[in-house]
Amino acid sequence: MLGAPALSVAALPTQIHNRNVKCQKSLGKGVRKLASTVVRATAKCHSQRQAGHIPAATDCNDLAQLDSRASSKIATAKKKLAALAMAKCNPARVSAPNVLGYLGCPTPCDTIAVTDYSRVGDCLACVISEQSRLASVAAFGSPAAPASDLAAMRCFSGVSRALRGSMDTRIREQQACQVDKLRGLDPAASSDCLTADLRQKIQTAEQKAVAAAGRCASDAYAAELASCSATVSGLQDCVVQAAATHAGAAFDAVFPPLPLIANPADLVVRGGLIYTVDQANPAAEAVAIRAGKFVYVGSNAGVDAWYGPNTRTIELRGKLALPGMHDVHQHSVEAMNPAAQTCELVPDTNPEFLIPILRNCAPAQTGSNWVLGFGYSIGSMLATGRDPVDILDDAIPGRPAAMLEETSHSAWVNSAALAALGISAGSPDPIGGIIGKNASGQPNGLLFENAGELAFEAALQPTPQLDNLKYNGLLDAMALLARNGITSVVDARVYRTRNDIAVYRRALAEGTLGVRTILALWAYPHFDDATQIADLVALYDNDPSSLLRISQVKLYSDGLLQNGTAALLAPYDQDLGITGPTGMNYFSETRLADYTTQLERAGFDIFIHAIGDRAVREALNAIESAMAANGPMDRRHRLTHVELVDSADRSRFAQLGVVADFQLAGYFTLPASWSYEVPLLGNRAFEQMPVRSIYDSAARMTLSSDYDVSEISPFLGMEHSLKRAQHSLPGIEAAIRAYTLDAAYVMRQEERTGSIEVGKLADLIVVNKNILDIPTNKISSTKVLLTLLGGTEQYRAPGF
Repeated sequence: MLGAPALSVAALPTQIHNRNVKCQKSLGKGVRKLASTVVRATAKCHSQRQAGHIPAATDCNDLAQLDSRASSKIATAKKKLAALAMAKCNPARVSAPNVLGYLGCPTPCDTIAVTDYSRVGDCLACVISEQSRLASVAAFGSPAAPASDLAAMRCFSGVSRALRGSMDTRIREQQACQVDKLRGLDPAASSDCLTADLRQKIQTAEQKAVAAAGRCASDAYAAELASCSATVSGLQDCVVQAAATHAGAAFDAVFPPLPLIANPADLVVRGGLIYTVDQANPAAEAVAIRAGKFVYVGSNAGVDAWYGPNTRTIELRGKLALPGMHDVHQHSVEAMNPAAQTCELVPDTNPEFLIPILRNCAPAQTGSNWVLGFGYSIGSMLATGRDPVDILDDAIPGRPAAMLEETSHSAWVNSAALAALGISAGSPDPIGGIIGKNASGQPNGLLFENAGELAFEAALQPTPQLDNLKYNGLLDAMALLARNGITSVVDARVYRTRNDIAVYRRALAEGTLGVRTILALWAYPHFDDATQIADLVALYDNDPSSLLRISQVKLYSDGLLQNGTAALLAPYDQDLGITGPTGMNYFSETRLADYTTQLERAGFDIFIHAIGDRAVREALNAIESAMAANGPMDRRHRLTHVELVDSADRSRFAQLGVVADFQLAGYFTLPASWSYEVPLLGNRAFEQMPVRSIYDSAARMTLSSDYDVSEISPFLGMEHSLKRAQHSLPGIEAAIRAYTLDAAYVMRQEERTGSIEVGKLADLIVVNKNILDIPTNKISSTKVLLTLLGGTEQYRAPGF
């Protein structure tokens, strides 16, 4: 026996243990080939001796006395087995006990060093050839030589074939049983793996050996087989015993029982292409998941070692798997609040035509004494022939009503709403907002930016009924996110005065929060700065082990290009008469710098809405100012939307370490829509959302949806990122990374998720198309088949 100490399977590195199965499978062919070659050679020797073709004194059981042709075949088989041992079973890669568990050869095999794998192969060959020779001795007995004739040769050839068949069956089938047992596919198998099916196969092979032995049982040849018996029954027993005993010994020499891995996986996902977003290991076939984390990422064969009796399997059936998607700018509660979307309006429609819709929806309003809705277009509203307030008064008289514009940057209100808000001709604009007025100075029913926010603030004051409606909407959002493969989100505008935080905390407590969530607290532009900053700091909660964290603050620098409220460096080409020629601000550069400086000290990452080129510059200046004040620290600040960026500022994202967060799912982001904004922006319209130049500057970049302003599907955003003419990303891999690993960085969880790597959280999705290898215009139609969050199934498509 080998003198090297046994190794503990539990102590073996995972990568070493996982190769045992591959080693054993590969050696199986070599073992059977060598055993068959030795038995066939010794049987032929016996037959030749019986026929008088070789000297009667030849000891056919001594391999050294075989003829050169037989010796050459045995030597070749040994070399092939040794090569397999060296290539597949190098003890530096596999666990030594499973390769060298039995060594019956004499010195120097019993003193061989485990790490001397070149000699391990020779030793394995020695083991198998020795066991095969012993099988031949048992079947063919002593070298005594009775009279020779051709019948004797045919007899021994038949017995040889039957003996090889029995040995081959035992080795092949027991090896397969061992592997199946390891994978958990046959947990009922006995400890020696002699299942009922295997016993039947062995019995069939033995019966063939019995039949062959029976054909040899005549008086003329009994002497040659005297070591067994001169009788037919005795001869049969001898051959069967040789086949069973020595085939088993040959098997056990190389394939001792495999111990199951000490801590098997809970789940194995296998059989497809897994794009990991891990540069060191970008593609895999299978993963093993235990306790919510990836414990193995690799091949289908390698994952076999992670099976235990309770391991479940998901077969990919050739489909593509990806890390869970991150949507770092969406509005789950706001978008899915049923009370806020009672009236669903049709964009790009003359407001006069919306009157029937509004009259029909008003009675259905719940959760508020206001009638609420969303979806009109600002362009259509500005083109109407009479004041918007009069149109809404015709539809909903006497009860406050407020409709949110499709991009959420203005509100359409009626006279009752204006009265409830105390807005009259003499009312000043609120900080960060504009009260729309007609030619005579009277409010016209349009409230822009923060003025519209104040209307919804009044309409959505918390009540138990409203909180329940919002909670149910959040549950619907969880289902929507899972269907789209999204496992992490940032809610980009959380209103603490409306109980939004309590709704999320309820979902966490009740176990219904199905995504990793960061709340970006809305900074109200009209609040006192010192008081608001203190309130925000008190809410900071960043436990990395929790599904729910409060670690970002959302600040608005400016408004929207379409209504002229985005902050520009140069005036708009067309004056819409809403604000000044270069737009407006929610927060000035000075206030942005003050908030950023104080809040980053508390651990917050700052999330700034900046659409116009002036807003982008002021936001970058504010972050640079905070850096100068606070010195080096791990900052993850970002600007979102980033629709116009002056060429002088594009390199500053990388220089300052600021993330550029783009939303490209909307049709309006595509080149076909740029010309519509030429009246407002001139040639600047063709430089919107400079994704490629920001990407090429080596800045970190993310893609997100801004749902429900745009569609939520990450695959729509990916497709649009590749269809932007000169501003397109270089390829689908960059788009995937923007929705996964770089987005995880924004959420400070890139060490825990965002890619498929051993030790990371098992956030994984399966999709119906290989987006790595299909035409760009097909990417957006990709559907999610499976979503796992920490290894737990959140969504499975019917039929998958």
